[in-house]
Amino acid sequence: MDDAIPQKPKHTEVCLSCQTVLDLTGCSTFSDVTCPVCEHVFKACAVFNQYQITSLLGEGGMGSAYRAIDLSLEREVALKVLKFQIGEKPKEAEHLAREARLTAQVNHPNIVRIFDFGQAHGKFYIAMELIGGGSLDDLMQQRGMIPEILALEVGIQVAQGLKAAMEFDLIHRDIKPANILFSDRGTVKLVDFGLAVVASGEATSPTEIWGTPYYVAPEKLDELPEDFRSDIYSLGGTLFHAMAGRPPYDGESPNLRTGHFE
Repeated sequence: MDDAIPQKPKHTEVCLSCQTVLDLTGCSTFSDVTCPVCEHVFKACAVFNQYQITSLLGEGGMGSAYRAIDLSLEREVALKVLKFQIGEKPKEAEHLAREARLTAQVNHPNIVRIFDFGQAHGKFYIAMELIGGGSLDDLMQQRGMIPEILALEVGIQVAQGLKAAMEFDLIHRDIKPANILFSDRGTVKLVDFGLAVVASGEATSPTEIWGTPYYVAPEKLDELPEDFRSDIYSLGGTLFHAMAGRPPYDGESPNLRTGHFE
């Protein structure tokens, strides 16, 4: 009988520049690696199953979004890697998986398509349609205020996406400028269904409201059930901010209730 201690399997990755297979055993996730053959620099342990991360798109409270290549289908995708570890939040993870499956069923031009939901390197990830035209938040940062006609078009397209989602009993729960994207052709796309519920586990007290304070619906403040009307309220607050160049009211989360009802 062989009593030898089993060796940890090697972790290998392929350099996308020269196709050399490299032994990256022991490298930490997302550490910089230089290919010894072609000197191409890339991130180690950046392969999440069939997805090869190529660059960072942005970071947020729930995790990081990356540009990635689906190696099996040879197409670019956006890969959102959630920050919490597998096993930390089983209830939230179960809900997120359900929301991802439901969103994947919604085939609508105003909702970012979900391709896959999985786990690798101890993290959950969501593979989705890559949108290259920036966000409403980017546009507001550039212009300060956007024309009413553009805000109207954004509102109509977001509402159409929400209507399609409602048919699958999907509520977004975090409508805000950063979650409203534009395709290269100008089509409005709504992203991140279900992440608000997962993130609500970050609240440290019963009175702490997770979400984007300027756009939170009043019923959420009273811990009442939310429905599609909550999303419409948040959309209204978002469009007001976009057109007026300022949020619907001034204040931080401790004063949310006062700000909403003054």
